[in-house]
Amino acid sequence: MSKRTHPFVRQRGLLVVWLAATIASVSFFAQTGSPWNRTWADGIIDGTPSLIWASSHLGQVWNFFVVTALDVNAHRAMRLTSYLLGILYLAACAILASTLERRGQVPFFLVASVSPITVFLHGAEEVGFYPAPVLMLALALHRRWPVLEGGRRIAVFALPGIAAALHGVGLFFLPGVVLLDVLERVRVGTAGVGGALRDATVRGLGVTLTFFGPAGALFIAYVVLFRHVSIFPGDAGGGSQGGVIMLPFQSFPARTIAGVDYRAYAFFSPEHLLDVLATAAMGAPAFCLLLGLLPLLHRPVWAVVRRELGRWSLALAGLLYALIAYTGAGLTATIFLLVPVLSLLQVMSLVAFFSVDTRPWTRSLPLLLLPTLTATAFVWSRQAAGVL
Repeated sequence: MSKRTHPFVRQRGLLVVWLAATIASVSFFAQTGSPWNRTWADGIIDGTPSLIWASSHLGQVWNFFVVTALDVNAHRAMRLTSYLLGILYLAACAILASTLERRGQVPFFLVASVSPITVFLHGAEEVGFYPAPVLMLALALHRRWPVLEGGRRIAVFALPGIAAALHGVGLFFLPGVVLLDVLERVRVGTAGVGGALRDATVRGLGVTLTFFGPAGALFIAYVVLFRHVSIFPGDAGGGSQGGVIMLPFQSFPARTIAGVDYRAYAFFSPEHLLDVLATAAMGAPAFCLLLGLLPLLHRPVWAVVRRELGRWSLALAGLLYALIAYTGAGLTATIFLLVPVLSLLQVMSLVAFFSVDTRPWTRSLPLLLLPTLTATAFVWSRQAAGVL
């Protein structure tokens, strides 16, 4: 085999594992869609380009271009986009796997390829999961490239901005993106506390500008390309995104949002606590398993987390969204938003697990596959039933 072949591809049986996992997941998690999805898809695409919703402007415009270029309806365009994002997700997982030691590469890729987010990467007619594969690519490149300079730096910190342009849920990752750079700089820096704070402030502002750069360029492009375009600063599902965000000490009475009945809900309530725990179990089962094994693995796990604190901050930003999401309609009614945002936490937990596990991967793989496949099967059952 050529010396230039990527080390991840050189492993015996890797392509067989990849093909088996992909074919199995495609056949098992094939989407049937729901009437609500189809009506919403028609509505958001039909209004383009005269009306663009700022909350998911790039996802909307991208699907409009797919409809126009391929002469297909909105449902087919969104299904095709879902498959394309699935390929991007697998590519990001392959890059992440290549950064692990050889014994952990195959099991990492196998578990990641059947993780809960893959339910939405086989034809789901939604937009809320679009940011996750793009964020995954940024995370993978950050771990793959030990030195970020020039174009590499711009790519890593602009990709999360593209994710946020695809859907507004990506905006909640901005704190993690800033910390991704700042914490890594502090970890390897030698300056004093004052110098470190000044450097962190300057770099944080630079990262923030890079993050919002793609959205700014896109808004200008819309005005130039589309005549009489209106960009509405809200959510295509029914107005402001603030209606589904709940902050500490905040509570909502029973109400109806976009035709959905929501129960009375408070941040500090048993219902909210149970919803957050269930969200973590559905979206990042490997994270829950890692927490359960901490009494046995706390020293090596903490050493791994400390070395990758910046990347963990990016992954934990998804948990931040799950913590403040208003799920008063029932947790499974918002899985298309809650599960994908935890996908980074899922893969970072897999990275930590295979970084500290010294056993043969054939022994550790079932331990991770069982909770992962259980969570994936549950999410699939809810999605297939049309429970959004």
